[in-house]
Amino acid sequence: MEDARPTPEDIARGDIPEPYVRVLETEYSPDGLHAAVFLLTNEPPAVEEYIEFCYRTEDGWIGESGVSGLGRGGHSVGDFGVTYLWEQAPPGALSARVRTRHGVKRVPVRDGYVIYALWDTNCTFDDELELLTFA
Repeated sequence: MEDARPTPEDIARGDIPEPYVRVLETEYSPDGLHAAVFLLTNEPPAVEEYIEFCYRTEDGWIGESGVSGLGRGGHSVGDFGVTYLWEQAPPGALSARVRTRHGVKRVPVRDGYVIYALWDTNCTFDDELELLTFA
């Protein structure tokens, strides 16, 4: 078992040297015990998008698993999970409209990406997160 670290971002970075990793966003579960850390590794322009899923213990944060690349997907955590959408935005875009089963959400574009995470106690990843438009 790996050593716990103080923050989800610390566990997501792992042993990658600071100049080669940039955390774009961390999305927390409603109970604050799980997190999805969206980060870029490598040097521009050859960056790799990566999501690290982690959980909090008494000793700190522990990495659970990760996935590379953009797109939409899901990750289960015990009896619940998270569905996510991560896409690159066109130049000049400030926000995106994302459709979920809860309706349409306006999501800000950060550092050229739209990132949206839906924590779901039903563990259903077919929520059809759909990127509608950029603005």
